[in-house]
Amino acid sequence: MSMEDLSGRVYITLSGVPCAVYWLNATQVQCITGPRPPEYVTVSVVKVLVEGYGWALIDDDAEFLYVDKWSALTSWLNQEPPLEGDLVYIPDGQVILLDINTPILTALIIEGALYFDRTKNLTLDASYIFINGGLLQVGTAEDPFENHATITLHGDRYKTIELPHIGAKVLAVATKGVPMANADTGMRIPSRYVGQLEIHGKKRLRTWTNLNETAYAGSNIIVTAEPVDFAPGELLVVPGTEAHARSFDLPFWEIEEVVVLKNLDGHRIVLTAPL
Repeated sequence: MSMEDLSGRVYITLSGVPCAVYWLNATQVQCITGPRPPEYVTVSVVKVLVEGYGWALIDDDAEFLYVDKWSALTSWLNQEPPLEGDLVYIPDGQVILLDINTPILTALIIEGALYFDRTKNLTLDASYIFINGGLLQVGTAEDPFENHATITLHGDRYKTIELPHIGAKVLAVATKGVPMANADTGMRIPSRYVGQLEIHGKKRLRTWTNLNETAYAGSNIIVTAEPVDFAPGELLVVPGTEAHARSFDLPFWEIEEVVVLKNLDGHRIVLTAPL
């Protein structure tokens, strides 16, 4: 059957929402999805019906992204966006694009997907972030996030309630619904059940290096052994001697945090305050 004969005989639904076909060839079909109300969030399912031939065989991992913006009222049930102290649940099948800063949430549970908008500087604040078979993505290896993204966990060491097996003030990633006893049996787990945290920032020359010469107390310049692209405002960690730096019991008072004022030539880094 030619493509002309198939015209008007291919029907697609994406999780039950009709998708109007506007172009196809022997291997691809393109369509435009219809509207989906906030209360109708289901697992991503692609179905293709060719009239006279039946349903196309679709792999279990075939997915599409029906993306809702965090800032849009229509993304939330009853058009009630999250407020400070709320518990936010992103169910399996829902994809949220974080395009504004969040309030301080009590908890954020992700069983669907949350993507950071690459075009903006964003903050995500919560006491608990639990990626339960879902996805939290801040850029990818191929397309890294090059703006500023800040994830802050709130809580008190002694007062915040600890969740069983997870803890308090925590960002946890887990595979959904798979008992620990069965995790290593080799059984196939659908990708949408595997918890994923992806954070890929701007590619750097290097993230650490040795000093080319001793940095003495009172100096506000360090000289690196290799070229670095440390930028103004970035935080660096300077340990003590090399022997201590290679030790697992380096005392905290021999680790100093410094802030870059300027990068003179890729080796000489001026600090905002003396060591």
